[in-house]
Amino acid sequence: QGLRVRTAVGVSRVERMVVLSRSELLSTFEGLGARLEVGLPFLRGAGIPLPAGLTLEQLAVLDGAVTARGSVTLEPLDYSALLEQAQQIQADFAAPAATSATVDTEGVVEEQPAGTSQGSLPRGV
Repeated sequence: QGLRVRTAVGVSRVERMVVLSRSELLSTFEGLGARLEVGLPFLRGAGIPLPAGLTLEQLAVLDGAVTARGSVTLEPLDYSALLEQAQQIQADFAAPAATSATVDTEGVVEEQPAGTSQGSLPRGV
């Protein structure tokens, strides 16, 4: 089956982190009707920092299911700032002004100012 990692999961309220401790690199061997699982411990654990508005009190993992208990603090939204950002993004991605070009028979391109039109193709095209 290859290598897997087994770890103990906990919550540090003081450091505001999800702590992965007692990590082990697991390898499974099967043969002669037996299955052997060997764990090689890591020397260090790991931590995942929590966002400012999230507080976890308890975190449990059982048979692949994660159960969390805590609270989320939602800050009020500044709708005028959101509208301003949306308008700025819309202006940034607005289509550029259209340009036209006249191509002669020798392949030289002459750019025309926006809003002007020749009305017909050059001879020989």
